[in-house]
Amino acid sequence: NFNVNWPLKIVHSVFVSSKDTDGYLAPIENLSRGNGYSDLAGSTTENFPANKFIPSAVRMPGLVPVYLPFLYFFEPDTAKVLMIFLQLTLSMIAMVLLAKVSEMIFEKRIFFILTLLLFSASAFVSLYDHFGLSDSLSISTVIFSLYFFTKFLKEGRKENIFYSGIFLGWSVFIRPVIGPFFLLYLIIYFVVSLKGKKIFFKKFLVNCLLFILPFSFAISAWTYRNYKAFGEFIPLQTPLSMGKSQAWPEERLATMGFISALGENPVAWTDYTMGDWFYGCIPEFNLSGLTYTSKFNEDSIKNLKKYYEGTLQQEIPGEQQEELKKRVTSLCGIYTASIRNEKPFSYYLIAKLRFIRYFIFPEKFTASFPFPQKHEMSFFQYSFKGFAFVFLYFIIITG
Repeated sequence: NFNVNWPLKIVHSVFVSSKDTDGYLAPIENLSRGNGYSDLAGSTTENFPANKFIPSAVRMPGLVPVYLPFLYFFEPDTAKVLMIFLQLTLSMIAMVLLAKVSEMIFEKRIFFILTLLLFSASAFVSLYDHFGLSDSLSISTVIFSLYFFTKFLKEGRKENIFYSGIFLGWSVFIRPVIGPFFLLYLIIYFVVSLKGKKIFFKKFLVNCLLFILPFSFAISAWTYRNYKAFGEFIPLQTPLSMGKSQAWPEERLATMGFISALGENPVAWTDYTMGDWFYGCIPEFNLSGLTYTSKFNEDSIKNLKKYYEGTLQQEIPGEQQEELKKRVTSLCGIYTASIRNEKPFSYYLIAKLRFIRYFIFPEKFTASFPFPQKHEMSFFQYSFKGFAFVFLYFIIITG
């Protein structure tokens, strides 16, 4: 269709959106229009009336440097394409720098070549270079940080640890879960210094300050902004019950907490998890292997699901819907408490170990390919999906 603008054509082939994309990019677009880093409230509450811009801290503003500058000169569709090209460029640079890190650590050229080949062959990271999400850029900035940190350990130049702190701090603003890397880096620095018998307390302290100084200033400014906006101490992100995530009200959060207490994935990301079943993304889920107590059984969970679905049905009268919401929240609290009280070992340990399997066996990786459900796959599709799993673990183990 020659009537479609060329940016839109490229957007459809280069820029990939997901359910979370708007949460990352919409606040930046609002910022470019003079509305601050904000979301548009979609529901009326006492604090935030509907159709009003409200301060956002659901996602930290780590993507601002790679998206906001383009918005000042181009329309959002074009800006998204340019952001993806920048993201791809940074990912390619990160690939080379990680190979350099490998070479610096092992002091052999062959490790540069092997790391470069493994990284370039793996789709696990590059798959997300086209997404308007945090996955790609968070990995790139961590690698930039690791590169400068390794150079600092090799050469001892203060500017390298300063740059490392900048990039690691940026990665935290993209994905806060990366925060513990600061402690890990400092521990590595301390151990390497002891091993080399060249640690001096004053020099060590100065270098540590240089490392954390950029992030300290940035996180202080962000925390102050959040205090002014919400009246609370929020150093990273707001809880899901605040800001735009009013779309996930109390009863939704209660069900997620209960599912997590069972050791299941509560997020509906079409990965054939309990969260997908509970929130209506898939028709069936095997409940037989879950932990049960005197307060609930398999039928209780099915009834809870029906109650939750009732909270979403517009045809149900408002008062009855509010009662259903309270019932869902109350039952989730009772069920979760019963697991904690009756089976503390399962609650505090087994459930956490069960949840880890979603990281060890990332169905999300192969689910990203446009394949139907398993029972509908052709032999070729099923074979390719199997190859993707095997190849992923070959990359991980070899790496």
